[in-house]
Amino acid sequence: MNLRRRMSRRIFEYRPREYWERRGGTYRSDERKLERTGTTAKQLKTIGDALIQLKPRSVLEIGCGSGRISMTLASAAETYIGIDIAKSMLTQARACVPKPGCGWILAFSANLPFRDKVIDTIVASEVLLHVPPQYIAHSVSEIARVARTAIILDFFDLDFENRRTFRRVSQTLDSHNFLHNYPELFRTTGLSIVSRGELPELSQTCFVLKALKLGVSVAPTQSRSPDRSIGR
Repeated sequence: MNLRRRMSRRIFEYRPREYWERRGGTYRSDERKLERTGTTAKQLKTIGDALIQLKPRSVLEIGCGSGRISMTLASAAETYIGIDIAKSMLTQARACVPKPGCGWILAFSANLPFRDKVIDTIVASEVLLHVPPQYIAHSVSEIARVARTAIILDFFDLDFENRRTFRRVSQTLDSHNFLHNYPELFRTTGLSIVSRGELPELSQTCFVLKALKLGVSVAPTQSRSPDRSIGR
């Protein structure tokens, strides 16, 4: 089966809301494995260093999952809001953050329920790689619309930029993982890269971005239906 057909099949079979609702019950135990390997510590330091520089009063976490980094984000700002596509994930994340006054919203990255430029900093850690290609522009455009700054830490950027490994990586991805050209997405949706830090041992890149303008409208054929978009 060629690469295009494999990608089309994965996109068709992947139901984000159903998938993450189903995984919500056991996801925290999976994340504890990452914590034992030191992966979480490296990610938190990278994001924490950026937050120290930004000094946000409000932080929105897109795809809070079971709360692996939520307490760190909540401690860095006066106001913290976590959103996720799955109720089961939100329940676990809330239990991880004892800080009062935090907000928890069932929402989708491609349709954020916030006014323009109302959030100081949006953090999306290991989230956009789960957004199918036909919805990724909406998600990044929404980040540009709502945030003054953004921190995006995601997988596979280096693999996308290295064309020699792109095909190999594409063929081995799980059904809920996708490769995206992040720099191009940021450029077309009004986000400027302020800094970029690589975590090569984790195949991750941390982008700190400044929103230059409101998110650019995307083609109407790219649906923002909650059933097919994703917030995690």
